[in-house]
Amino acid sequence: MNQLIQLIADLAQEVNKEEPIDFGMMKIDEKELWPLMASEVVSKYSEHAFEGELGATIYMATITKLVVENFVLNYKLLEMVNKK
Repeated sequence: MNQLIQLIADLAQEVNKEEPIDFGMMKIDEKELWPLMASEVVSKYSEHAFEGELGATIYMATITKLVVENFVLNYKLLEMVNKK
């Protein structure tokens, strides 16, 4: 399981190179954050991994939720910056 978590974290970091996340305002070690988040995703997915199409649907719904959450948070940040 640890190898899978590290693989997911590494792949996510590679994808992040396309549109990097700004960790500048956060007091968190970015190197620790990726495996921690990957661990959460793997644990959620592994609960449904053997449910075939249902597992894949749950996985895609989770990703969609995260993308929407990310969009909303970025939008709010932009509004805060533009109000200054």
